[in-house]
Parts: sequence; structure tokens; C-alpha cells
Amino acid sequence: MKKEKILKLNDIKARNMLALLELLLQHDSLSRIELAHKMNCDNTTVTRAVRDLLERDFQRKNGIAPRQAP
Repeated sequence: MKKEKILKLNDIKARNMLALLELLLQHDSLSRIELAHKMNCDNTTVTRAVRDLLERDFQRKNGIAPRQAP
């Protein structure tokens, strides 16, 4: 893999992490689905970012938010 592609991937991950942190600071609690919607990305992206935060002890997992009716 070229170094340029790796840098771009790392930039995307960093931007996603910053967006996630900003949303978590602005809102008391959001589900991963709500985060994905607000970040305009898929649930997998949010799950990976949240997992990274949990591994770094930046975020505390509070449980499952109640499911909202459609």
C-alpha cells in the first residue's frame, strides 16, 4: 500500500474521531445509530471509533439507549 493512501486513511479516521468527540461533548447521550446519522456515516464507522475511544479510556459506556419508534 502506498504511503499516500495510508495517510489519507489515517486522516479520515482522525476526522471521524474528532466529529465523534465533538458530538459527544455537545449531547448528553446519543446511541451509535444517532451518532452515525449525525456524522453522515455508517454504523460500522461509529462502532470502530467508539471501540477506539473505549480502548483509550476516553469514553465511558453507559449502556443501551432506548430504541425510538420510527
